[in-house]
Amino acid sequence: MTQFQVRRGARPFALSTVASAVCLLGLVAQTQAQTPAPAPTQTIERVEITGSIFKRLSDQTALPVSTIRAEEISARGHVELKDFLLELPESSTIGFYSGTVGTLINLRGLGQARSLTLMNGRRFANEPLTDQYVSANTVPKIAMSRVETLRDGASSIYGSDAIGGVQNYYTFKTFTGVKLKADMMEPQRKGGGDTQGYAVLAGIGDLASQRWNVYGGFEYSKRNVLFRRDRPELSGLDANGLPNTNLSPDLIAMGLAGSTDLNSSTSTPANFLVSLAANGIPNGTVYNPYATTGCNSPISVRSSATATTCSLNVRSLNLSTYGNGTDLSNWYGKGTLALPGDHQLSLEVNHSMNHIFQYSNVVGITNQNYYLSLPKTSKWYPGGTGGVPITRNASGNVVVANASLASSPARLYLRWAPLDAGLPEIREEHVNDRVVLASEGTFLGFDYRAGLNWGRATRNTMRDNVYRTAALQSGLDDGTLNPFGLQDAAGMKYLQDNQIDKDIRRKAQTTNTSVDLTLTRELMDLRGGPLTFGLGLELRRNQWQAWGFATNDMTVVPGAIQAANTTAAYLGKVPTTYAEAIPNSNQPDSTMNGQATRKVHSIFTEVEAPVLRSVTLSAAVRADSYKYSHQTINGVNPKIGVRYQPTANIMLRASANTGFRVPSLPELFGNADGIRSGRIDDPLYCDSLTNTSKNPSLTTSQVCDVDIFEVTSTRSNGTKLKPEKSRAWTVGFGLQPSPDVAITLDYWSTTVRNMLGTVNLDTLVANYGFYEAQFIRRADGTIERVQNTKANAGDMRASGADFSFKLRLKTADVGTWTPSLDVSYTNDIATRLVGSTEWISALATSEPLGITTQDGLTGNRATMHRWKHTASLSWRGGKWSWTLAQRYQSKLRDRNEPARVNAAGSEGARDVRPYESFNLTVGYNGFKGLRLTAGINNLFAENPPLTNNSRYQGYQTQIADVLGRAYRMSAEYQF
Repeated sequence: MTQFQVRRGARPFALSTVASAVCLLGLVAQTQAQTPAPAPTQTIERVEITGSIFKRLSDQTALPVSTIRAEEISARGHVELKDFLLELPESSTIGFYSGTVGTLINLRGLGQARSLTLMNGRRFANEPLTDQYVSANTVPKIAMSRVETLRDGASSIYGSDAIGGVQNYYTFKTFTGVKLKADMMEPQRKGGGDTQGYAVLAGIGDLASQRWNVYGGFEYSKRNVLFRRDRPELSGLDANGLPNTNLSPDLIAMGLAGSTDLNSSTSTPANFLVSLAANGIPNGTVYNPYATTGCNSPISVRSSATATTCSLNVRSLNLSTYGNGTDLSNWYGKGTLALPGDHQLSLEVNHSMNHIFQYSNVVGITNQNYYLSLPKTSKWYPGGTGGVPITRNASGNVVVANASLASSPARLYLRWAPLDAGLPEIREEHVNDRVVLASEGTFLGFDYRAGLNWGRATRNTMRDNVYRTAALQSGLDDGTLNPFGLQDAAGMKYLQDNQIDKDIRRKAQTTNTSVDLTLTRELMDLRGGPLTFGLGLELRRNQWQAWGFATNDMTVVPGAIQAANTTAAYLGKVPTTYAEAIPNSNQPDSTMNGQATRKVHSIFTEVEAPVLRSVTLSAAVRADSYKYSHQTINGVNPKIGVRYQPTANIMLRASANTGFRVPSLPELFGNADGIRSGRIDDPLYCDSLTNTSKNPSLTTSQVCDVDIFEVTSTRSNGTKLKPEKSRAWTVGFGLQPSPDVAITLDYWSTTVRNMLGTVNLDTLVANYGFYEAQFIRRADGTIERVQNTKANAGDMRASGADFSFKLRLKTADVGTWTPSLDVSYTNDIATRLVGSTEWISALATSEPLGITTQDGLTGNRATMHRWKHTASLSWRGGKWSWTLAQRYQSKLRDRNEPARVNAAGSEGARDVRPYESFNLTVGYNGFKGLRLTAGINNLFAENPPLTNNSRYQGYQTQIADVLGRAYRMSAEYQF
């Protein structure tokens, strides 16, 4: 709810447009004539409002703050906070997010690192891999009372790094009694994505009469993984992974009806080379003993009609996911003691553990990774006693056989993915602990608030069902393992005995220790009220440590082998021994990836001056000093605001601020490279329109639509990175023609300079002349890799408007109706690269921003719709209630993949259609202390909209939930 004096108990109503909302104003007068609105009898308490030092009434702020209470989140049908964040119009949070971090807030599309997540006004320890954001999964939902979102950045009290805004989760100040809750959500379609959860909250002690209160709670929830194979119609495949013949005409017309190519790059059974070049790069043709006899169908298929290799039937083992599985538990406790002299002492303890289970299509050893080898002494050598056939080429001539026939090299160099003993699983373990000792009260005429805050976040990346390369090589050397087919009993036992579970691939940890003190006092009376002054300071110490390898480096290899130390291989440092490629220890402590400490000293002040009864001015300034071992980064950022209220029913407000965000500790001191693959047209030698080579020495296949490797690096050498700096302003008004109606409208604008990030691959290609040095070429002129290092990549700007409409219609006969509408309209979002004067717009398009703002989150980008709204209609009467909620987002211009000769692609511009979904919730509270709720999510089973962007294979799943229709049930009992 927008913070503008709306009566408590108001609930939202679904509307599709602002015009519909405004039309409802005409009903107010008639309704009030039939049933006079009772005068408010509630005593309104001054409370903390996010974005200010001072406690005040909720409508006494010049800042755009939105508030939604926990019961309203439940009424809208949200089982997880993920769904709530997805519904926020001002956030570009990803839809059915399959990442390994959790649920993140991304206000205004400026990136998660520029949106500050707090609980009760204080920080958590950041997620440690990148040290830049906090997952909302850390928040104990069972103890949450409300969520406030400051849609205006650079808060003077919380930190000027909050460029995009602040989201503040408040827990109950006190709680007595016992509350039990259980809920579940089950998709109508079979497969995963279902959620179950339960929670308990209990408290004793009355703070007012007994002077103390203690409460605590526990909650647990589990969401099962949703595989792409569970929604075959969204990727053009049927339930068996074969091309789907029952697709919509639209999908077929777009050429996205599912590929008939069942191949992958995974070698099962193993493919081999006869020899390697001196530098470890493959030399010669790759073969498979079964290529001419059908491979190992249906597990593997011939790579092509005339190929000499076999590959995994990727459709039969499609492990790509729309949403990962999660296993989340939260413990929370709070004790409050009222001391003599108007003082309160409190202690908060929070422990969160979240396991995220990730799967992907298996991959084998590629042509630049470390190779296993098979000696000719093995019975599984082609033509040997194990029954593996002699290897022949496409012409039928013998290539490799045992010593009694033709060629028999001492070793064959293998690409192999052993699948017999099971498939690999990646598990991300996130642990976040937080302890806050706080005191507040009055001392020497000052209201004070003080706290000691300690937090620690740990992230372990573990793999189950993995093998060490050395163990696999040993099994090949002694003839136990058969790389060319399913294992016999001895080979299967060997694989099972050598599997490793819960192997830590990498580990990272951050700690946040801080002391804060805030003092406020009324100094003198002005014409409109007291002049109020506030002063605060905060001392923080941040630590970051990381062990293990970078994102694409493995200390062990999964069941489908992916070689360790790939970064070294791609940089020309191919390991020559197993010990060099694979460390002996499976613990990451032997390889320090980076560590650093910084101290942050901050002082801030705020003044509020009601110079007239109708005019209140406010000003704040914050000075931050970030101290590192080699440098100090300082910043001073002011914020001003004005609030004009000529009548009790009209309020105008405006604010302006600056902000800055220093590089995170991993950005400054990280020591890791990551590798990801991509396909591009060589911007120098490929003619994309004709799909031909412009270099007579290179073929089309060498320069057009080629596989390349992008090496992303955090090796910034510290001092090369500068802080981001921002300027932002908002202006708006609030209108309350009656106690039951409230309307707000705010326009906002934010510009960020020196944005930290990487330039995305498409932009590097499109601006080749500027980024030519980042394209590393081989001697023949083909691209070997693209080097992409974190830098101050350019500037970003965004602007738009927020609209809110709230209405309460109470009648004696038909209960209370509450319609609500919250709209975010984005007018502009664009980036400007370093050295350029041109702004590249990303508004209402599925094209990515020129600068990656997702701060290490792979596969995601800020998709900014021009129009997003959340609307709801609620009714309450007697023991029953219901809420119908709608989420809507406007169309996007599609990416429009370039058309090619004899290849699928789109010609001409097209749009990704608008998307909307409805949730229906019905509640019953006819039993004492018990509230039952049932509902339907995605009431009309709306699929995500179609796109021709190849990364989605048909449907734009980033902006929409792919579960389809789902049913919810919840029971809450309080006594």
